[in-house]
Amino acid sequence: MVAINHVSGSAPVLHQHEFAWIKDFLYKRAGIVLNDSKQAMVVGRLEKRLRHHGLDSYTEYFRLFGRPGFENETTMAIDLLTTNETYFFREPKHFDFLTQHVLPQQSPRRTFRVWSAASSSGEEAYTWRCYWPTNLGSANGRLSEPTFPTVSWRRPGVACIRAMGRKKSRKRY
Repeated sequence: MVAINHVSGSAPVLHQHEFAWIKDFLYKRAGIVLNDSKQAMVVGRLEKRLRHHGLDSYTEYFRLFGRPGFENETTMAIDLLTTNETYFFREPKHFDFLTQHVLPQQSPRRTFRVWSAASSSGEEAYTWRCYWPTNLGSANGRLSEPTFPTVSWRRPGVACIRAMGRKKSRKRY
């Protein structure tokens, strides 16, 4: 069944108060902060759930959370609103930005530290470790070893090759 907003004849609109509610809910339940630029993403990821339930508004959808018979809907919404993927060379524009804009402005006397957050199985941290010695040229001397507790960086070439052999990349660049 396709939900139609009976007043306007169009798909439901995510109003500002509804977006504020889901931002607060997602932060409290999952510790995820959504900035205002993510409103379209919320619509894109939740609109099918509204249609699935035949609902006309996001408020109606959010009211399902925790109701008897809809116990899994909260988990489904959180899963839809989070990025649950990890792979080598994910977000290559981030590497480009670092090498073109951030690193050139760093003082050679100052260490540049890298922290890989939200890396479920390590591909992002391994990517950084494989990338920086070969692609950052003279900046190598001022970059710290990436912090990732379960990885030994002593033999980076071997570690990267082994890791890439074990992990299947979803995207190839």
